[in-house]
Amino acid sequence: MKYAAIADWADDKQYPVTFMCDQLGVARQGYYRWRAAGPCRRERTDAELTETIREIHRDLAGHPGVRRVWAELLVRGVRAPRNGSGV
Repeated sequence: MKYAAIADWADDKQYPVTFMCDQLGVARQGYYRWRAAGPCRRERTDAELTETIREIHRDLAGHPGVRRVWAELLVRGVRAPRNGSGV
């Protein structure tokens, strides 16, 4: 979470990375390692699921609700809990 905040501020050039790392109590090299590593597995899985849900919503007629979208996920072989917590 701290690294993501630093990335947001660094991209906007609001504050220098060194200053933000010092203020948040994290190592600068740790931030750059995190930045180079890219998104974690959970973030990639969430992005894939979000794209699949968008496709389903676009493909289904009308305004599909949660139950119809969840049922379509099951038909497509995507494991997703019905309550939306975790994948």
